[in-house]
Amino acid sequence: MDNKILKIKSIQDLESVQHEDRWLIESIWLDQGIGILVAPPKSNKTWLGLEMALSITTGTPFLGQYPVPRAKRVLFLNAEDRESIQKERLDMMMRGRGIPKNDNLGILTASDRLLLDTKQGVEELRRVISSYKADLLILDPWVRLNSATSENDARAVAEVLHTLRSIRDDLKCGILLVHHASKDSANKRAGDRIRGSSEFFAWAETIIGLNKNKDGIITMGIEHRSASSVQAVPIILKSDSDTASLLTAQMNPASTIQADASPSIDDKILNAVQSRVTPTKFETLLFLVQSEDELRSVLYRLLKSKSLRYTVRGYLRGDCQ
Repeated sequence: MDNKILKIKSIQDLESVQHEDRWLIESIWLDQGIGILVAPPKSNKTWLGLEMALSITTGTPFLGQYPVPRAKRVLFLNAEDRESIQKERLDMMMRGRGIPKNDNLGILTASDRLLLDTKQGVEELRRVISSYKADLLILDPWVRLNSATSENDARAVAEVLHTLRSIRDDLKCGILLVHHASKDSANKRAGDRIRGSSEFFAWAETIIGLNKNKDGIITMGIEHRSASSVQAVPIILKSDSDTASLLTAQMNPASTIQADASPSIDDKILNAVQSRVTPTKFETLLFLVQSEDELRSVLYRLLKSKSLRYTVRGYLRGDCQ
């Protein structure tokens, strides 16, 4: 067994990679890459993670624009949302894309939270990646996947990130961490918006940054350590009660801003509620908003104005008899 840590190789002996094998998503995510998706609240970061997962696992363009050279296997761990919410989002996105279900996407679930700063959590992570033969692991979000590690504790954060890098190196599986942006960082570059220790920035080979301006326009920027960056691409989440699509959009007042501003959230809810005998459930409407609290607020407003009425089976239009 060779226990030497350092080895000497000539230039000719260094590993090389063909261009088509370099990317999981052209210009966006490198094969076996490690990095961070950083975004403020209510900026569609989980939707973007799902868009990446569906693109990679089906070999279809990311955001309708960036090619995926070949389909690969992805594991997705969402530590915030219930399984029913995750399933509904995925179903909506697959219907929006017109793609069938596939065996390349695995959704990780657990009775207890997976903790990255525990031996058991790391061993379990290695086990599932190895057994699934995953090419990419998406962990959403960092804050829910640690027992006591403060995101501001540089030493503790560095230990967890070193462990994740070792998993990447050993199992040849890329890792994307979804993390929150720091407050008042809207005008900063993506790498400077990562909340917590600077160890996050030092660890990441790629940083995907989402930003939301005062007009509600969301833009995506990419910083690569070993490739050209991608600057300020506007994206739009188009959704109704049955489908959802995340796409790039041209940054101009005639298209993007008007498309984002109309219809209002109240109109979206009213359009989604069936004007017939079948009530619409709370869980179905949840995918039109960013949080349960926002939906409750909208529903309260619509119920108070009698635009909606409530039954034990769900919600009906106020004009539905």
